[in-house]
Parts: sequence; C-alpha cells; structure tokens
Amino acid sequence: MNPFEEHGPRRSGFYFLQGYHAHMYFYKWVRKLSADIKDTLEIGCSYFGYYSLFFNDLGIEYSGLDIDEKAIQYRKKLNPEHEFFHSNFYSFESSKSYDLVFGHMVASGEIELEGNLKLIKGINAVSNKYGFIVIWGMNPSNLCAYKECLKSEGCEDITSVFIPTKLPKGPSYECALHWRVA
Repeated sequence: MNPFEEHGPRRSGFYFLQGYHAHMYFYKWVRKLSADIKDTLEIGCSYFGYYSLFFNDLGIEYSGLDIDEKAIQYRKKLNPEHEFFHSNFYSFESSKSYDLVFGHMVASGEIELEGNLKLIKGINAVSNKYGFIVIWGMNPSNLCAYKECLKSEGCEDITSVFIPTKLPKGPSYECALHWRVA
C-alpha cells in the first residue's frame, strides 16, 4: 500500500503536499531495494504514520525518532508494534545499526550547510546500508559539497534528484539525496 496514492496530496495536508513528489520518489526507490532492507529508522517521524504502514506492507521493521515527546507518545499508542525514540538525532545513541536511515523535511537548504553535513555523517553512523534525505529549499550550487562529504565518508552510489516544488513564499526545489553507506 502506498498511502500517498491512496489519499493523495490534497488529503494529506500541507506537509505532504509540499513534499508529495519527493515522497513518491522515495517510495519507488525503497521498493526497488526492499529485498535488501530488513529494518529502517525514520528521523523526524512526527505524528504521521504513513511510513510505518508502507514498511509494514513491505515486511520491513520500522522505527521512528523525533524530538517532540507528544508525537512519540502518540505514535507509541497508534503503532505499538514499532519502536519509537524521543531524542534529538544528534544526541541519539543506538547499539543497533539500521539498513536504511532516512528523513524527509528534516534538512533545510535555508540553514547552514554544516548542519546538513552533520546530519549526513550522523546517518552514516547508524546506518549499515543506505541513507536518504530530502533537503527542501536547497540551493543547487551546494550539491557538490554534499556529494564531497558523502565521498569523504566512503559512500557509494550517490544520487541526487531535484524536484521542483511550491512553498508559501514561491517556487523552490527539494533535493532527494540517497547513497550506499560504505
């Protein structure tokens, strides 16, 4: 089941309307790799449960992390079969590594480049196979810095896709960036 196809961007609210095409790209990418992914960690899982449904249907173990304690309490009640963590990603410690670590709308091109590079390095620290982030409002000229960071971390199969989107302040880009962790 793909919740975005079932509910569409209009019924999913602004958050998903804003990132609809990036979410669809993510679904297609994960489906291609699903046989190689046993477990996943979502950074910034929030109140929404779309990804837990998607990964359930693929038979992939899902875990979520968010800094909003109320969101985590809500998700634990809604999805008791999954593991949820209340933590800032940068201070998150896990004895487990995940096949896929991903985050949508957790990285912004409007904040400093260094913060996003720190996020990429953090993903690589807890992932043993794949990383995926969507950087919204990204300046395309920063792409080289992201790819260089990933290469310096030993990552492979680095792919980026720019997706035009509309934000309240006007047109912008989302950049879907994914890679294989070395």
